[in-house]
Amino acid sequence: MEFRTIPCHATLQPFIRNYWLLTAHATAEGTVRIYSNGAASLHFYLAQPVRWDDGDRLYTTSFNRHDRPVETVTTPAGDFSVLGVEFVPFCSYLFLRLPASLSHASTEDMADADISAAAAAVHAAPTTAAQVQCLDDFFLRRLSAVSPSEAFNMARMSDVFRDLIPATGCEAASMPPLSSADLAASACLGTKQFGRIFSATVGMRPKAYLRLLRFHSALRALRQAPAEQTLSDIAWATGYYDASHMISDFRDLSGYTPAEVRTLGGRLTETFGDDFSSKMKKKIVTAHLV
Repeated sequence: MEFRTIPCHATLQPFIRNYWLLTAHATAEGTVRIYSNGAASLHFYLAQPVRWDDGDRLYTTSFNRHDRPVETVTTPAGDFSVLGVEFVPFCSYLFLRLPASLSHASTEDMADADISAAAAAVHAAPTTAAQVQCLDDFFLRRLSAVSPSEAFNMARMSDVFRDLIPATGCEAASMPPLSSADLAASACLGTKQFGRIFSATVGMRPKAYLRLLRFHSALRALRQAPAEQTLSDIAWATGYYDASHMISDFRDLSGYTPAEVRTLGGRLTETFGDDFSSKMKKKIVTAHLV
């Protein structure tokens, strides 16, 4: 399995974390389990289509907001290649204009001729460089159409994420005890107005996003902690009231208890290294990918 990040156009970098390319060979049909990280992404399945956990429908391109606790992708046997776009959490709406209620969709679901044309161009492009150029052209064109009011709200959200979300990743020691009111104050907005803007741009309520942030902080701390460190110590270090609240979040958001995560060990991997996301990391099981 090979993974590499690809920088987007410099103008897009405040809004798009990176493009990335994953290539692998599946020895048999298998599943990829993705833990929600609150950041929207676009996936272009270049080698062959995949099935998401919503049935037998095949996807060649998909939009994923990652606000569902756990998602499962079924990949067929053979070559697997996916080109991804990971947005800064509050910026996907600038480019895709999708309602916050839409957490997962194909290009057909999006009902946007320009998006469909961009997806077709990416799939038809002969090289990775040409595919990246297609993406840059599409996103730059969309960015030029952003209204002043949208740009103002984006600036507010940028202040929130820059000032209150740990910039160096979810290290246990850097996880502050944040609340929705803290985020609203950072944006200089009332709690209700901030909640509306946050939900429209990020795709989930502030409280739900903070829950994901805390969970990923604890998940990372758990994997890095020595065996003798207790769950209570990890819970307190990552913003939980106690170990029972952390265990409940682990069950809801990953399907595993903290003890099961420790047992899984190396089978539970960060996708796909520190460069993939500067804030929160997806976790996947990739036993069938080589």
